[in-house]
Amino acid sequence: MTRQETINAILKLLASHFGRTYSVDLRYYRNYLGSDFSLSDYLRRNSITKVLLIGNVDYYISPDFALEN
Repeated sequence: MTRQETINAILKLLASHFGRTYSVDLRYYRNYLGSDFSLSDYLRRNSITKVLLIGNVDYYISPDFALEN
């Protein structure tokens, strides 16, 4: 399985246990939507109360990773 296939399988599993699930790929967010990602704004707009970060730890500790502007 590729990394994307693994993530897709995890998302399908999660979706089967929750009424609504959202997936945001932060690597592409700005390019597609033209603005920086703000976790707090996204959570508030979508009434999200639970968050799961999936990915390689190297990405989350890199200087480029930011959940807020």
